[in-house]
Amino acid sequence: MAIFICGICLFLLAISVHAFSCRVFKSKRPTKLLLSISFWTLCIGLLTTCLLQFLFKTPFSILAFDVLGYINIALFFFSLLCAYTITFSAVEADSPSLVMILAIAQAPDGLSEDDFYMLVNDEVLIKPRLKDLLKDKMAYLDGNRYKITTRGKYFVSLFAAYRNLLGLQKGG
Repeated sequence: MAIFICGICLFLLAISVHAFSCRVFKSKRPTKLLLSISFWTLCIGLLTTCLLQFLFKTPFSILAFDVLGYINIALFFFSLLCAYTITFSAVEADSPSLVMILAIAQAPDGLSEDDFYMLVNDEVLIKPRLKDLLKDKMAYLDGNRYKITTRGKYFVSLFAAYRNLLGLQKGG
């Protein structure tokens, strides 16, 4: 139970610092900021826990962890971080499906096909994704052509391999 509590407390601290940082500093790369804050929160949290255990040398303390306990805290923290990072990336930028369903939901009597296409266009769906690719250095603009970077090729190869493994066809 102590591992669970320690892992949850460190995780809540990390996402609180991340939320505060996003609101105050308006980071251009909030996911990178999240990972950095989480890394340092885990390191400092485990070090602090270790120091407290050393200072209060009682074997019955809630902080009495062995090396395996610290590894379990780190693994639990990492698991929570993975789940949060996936959720955060979905919330950070509007997904095309979310944009479309919100447009439909905001029309009380439904949305005509023409109005739908007027609301949901390349400015809303495509151009923000292209900006994200440039910002994340997955692609670059050479004159008026988008070209993939080495990082982008690596990213695509991971997803292509995974889709191939699952036997999925091209498409969304």
